[in-house]
Amino acid sequence: MGHIMSLRPPRAEDEPFIRQLRGQIDSERLFMNYWHSEQVEKVKTQLLDLQYRARNAHQNAIKARAETKENIIEMDGSPAGLFIVSGGRSELRLVEISLLPEWRGKGIGKIIITTTMQECTRTGRRLLLCVEKTNVAALALYYSLGFYHIEDNMAHIVMEWNPKGQGEGKLYSYASK
Repeated sequence: MGHIMSLRPPRAEDEPFIRQLRGQIDSERLFMNYWHSEQVEKVKTQLLDLQYRARNAHQNAIKARAETKENIIEMDGSPAGLFIVSGGRSELRLVEISLLPEWRGKGIGKIIITTTMQECTRTGRRLLLCVEKTNVAALALYYSLGFYHIEDNMAHIVMEWNPKGQGEGKLYSYASK
């Protein structure tokens, strides 16, 4: 039996869900499930709150610079994830796509990304994203969809998908001379 996916703007009552989702993702990223002791629990809570506030500040800065669409991903009417995209005339940026663990690996992210790619094709815009180097599952998905590596920093890889093909519309090229 299939599931029904829908996207909707977040509401004020979604904050606990978003906080839980981001807390779960940050806990995994920071290996917090291996942190055990009563003293550590308070530190974990404080750190997750700090991460949540920092991510909100970052996303508010993005919203101030570019048109941004935030969506709660619902599966069968229940919140399952978060999808945020921003952009302008020449590009869209996949700011965030996060899913609860029970919904990962089921093709939901792929559907959302390929739909965004179709919008980019229709409007002639490239699609950019930034992914942590340690997020192997996400990297595999992005490469399988035709994204390519354009920039590298200590913890992240910036990737691009261009409906015109790799290297099109850019002022730089990786082609050898």
